[in-house]
Amino acid sequence: MKNLGPKYSLKTIIPVCFAVIVLVLGIQVLTNNVIRESIEKLLIANTLKPANGTEMTHTSPEMEDLFFHPDLVGKDMRDEAVIQAAREALIAPAREGPYYLDNPRQVFYSQHGQDQYVAAIFNNTERGFFFEVGALTGESLSNTLFLELDLGWTGVLMEPTPVSYHVLKSKNRRAHIMRACLAPDTSYREPVFDIAGEAWANTLMNAEKTEESLRVPCYPLYSILAALGNPVIDYMSLDVEGVEMKVLKSIPWDDVKIRVITIEIFLIPEGPEALRTFMEDKGFKFIKQLNQDYLFINKQLSGGLNLNFAT
Repeated sequence: MKNLGPKYSLKTIIPVCFAVIVLVLGIQVLTNNVIRESIEKLLIANTLKPANGTEMTHTSPEMEDLFFHPDLVGKDMRDEAVIQAAREALIAPAREGPYYLDNPRQVFYSQHGQDQYVAAIFNNTERGFFFEVGALTGESLSNTLFLELDLGWTGVLMEPTPVSYHVLKSKNRRAHIMRACLAPDTSYREPVFDIAGEAWANTLMNAEKTEESLRVPCYPLYSILAALGNPVIDYMSLDVEGVEMKVLKSIPWDDVKIRVITIEIFLIPEGPEALRTFMEDKGFKFIKQLNQDYLFINKQLSGGLNLNFAT
């Protein structure tokens, strides 16, 4: 047999093999970098930047701060387990640090002057309690941010959609935030919402969950307030995309105290007049229509309020 000689000795083969391995690894790293850069470019195109400078994309976890309790579905609003679940879902208010706002010099934030009217009705009373349902990002179109910044109010900000909620959480608001919705009846629910298209176009669905829908926990208002120690709501902003009447009818009005409320009327299937009649039957006085909202004052809880403020 022909002798291969020292040319093919182990001392020669090992360095060659090592060089081949290094070359292969280098090609793999280069390929991974190219792939990663391509992915990053795609993500940047869909990036939403909260005001504190962090970046969030639509690929961020949709399950952020969602707390499900399938064993509680159908349980009554007074059930202690439902109240405890609501307590756990409430994220505590920020206690320190700056606000992270896109427009920090802006004074009023509501779309149709709701915050200005509410402040005037309360004669600029400080340290009130609000409950904003459909809080969006906590800044743009917010009905409560002025009350919080200028008058020291606090309360609850409820927003179910993932993109808006993520930005809301970044604002450092001095209020509880809650990734949930209000139940349209007197029990805990976990319905499916359509989250396709605009972040605020939330439609309650009866269909099965799809790629453009999201299951969200829904608590009765009574349960949430019980979890907080039953505070009086000085101002409530209700925007639940068409199920306002169902939510209002589910409220035990002898136990839940709301002084002033704005209610979106745009999508109510029963119609604005049916809403007005219902609220007046519950002891509220119609004050004014603010474009898509009706503004009411609770006559029994109107002490200290500017009742003549109707223009």
